[in-house]
Amino acid sequence: MNEEALRARLAGLPGVKRVLVSGPPWEVVLLYQAPEGGADKPIETLARALLVEAGLPAPSVQLEVGYLHTPAPRRRVRFVDAALSRDVRGRVSARVQLEWHTVVFEGRAEGEGGPEVSLRVAVQATLAALDRVLEGHLALHLVGAKTVRSFDTDMVVVLVADSRQGAHYTGVALVHDGDSVRAGCRAVLNATNRVLGNYLEVSG
Repeated sequence: MNEEALRARLAGLPGVKRVLVSGPPWEVVLLYQAPEGGADKPIETLARALLVEAGLPAPSVQLEVGYLHTPAPRRRVRFVDAALSRDVRGRVSARVQLEWHTVVFEGRAEGEGGPEVSLRVAVQATLAALDRVLEGHLALHLVGAKTVRSFDTDMVVVLVADSRQGAHYTGVALVHDGDSVRAGCRAVLNATNRVLGNYLEVSG
């Protein structure tokens, strides 16, 4: 097996990010990052087995493995719970709880009754909870929220704006068991979690 073929075979091992090969005498350096969920066997064992298969037993090859740091998984603001209630006058109140770094933040909002208004109030409560997570550093507000049906599936679509940066974020979530309120909360997070994750990882 020539040098290029050997390099290609080693590069195909799970978690191997780069391969350096020289020889003969053969020297092999692997830059390795453990895959998610870990590896079935140590990378040295897998590499040695491949080298033997290529006709290069252990004494004839100097093998070194450089282990790359495995970054921590990016955390996301997580939806915890939502509750909707109506008073005798038909006014709707929403309470939404979100979790960040094991801390639960709660947001509340109120509005007049009706299906679309109930959805809007729930979304506004979600944004209120996000504002507590962000400690007021971003100025997110609701542009619109509605339930739509497409491909025989109900879903909630929301449009959220950051008035300070002039950015708009769209999020979609499927409605499960007719619960458009929870879908609205998740749609807000789907719209904002990428930018929130970047901001919160840096600031917190």
